[in-house]
Amino acid sequence: MQGLKGVIVVTAIVATAAALGACRKHVGGAPMKIGAADVTVEQAVRK
Repeated sequence: MQGLKGVIVVTAIVATAAALGACRKHVGGAPMKIGAADVTVEQAVRK
């Protein structure tokens, strides 16, 4: 029973490391600027 628990713990550690590694690969690149190219402000308007 002790050997089975060790296998489960090692499998959980490997799965966690794989999940974190996959998440870190997606980080990077330019941040998304949704709609920033659509709006141009020429001059501030005062009221």
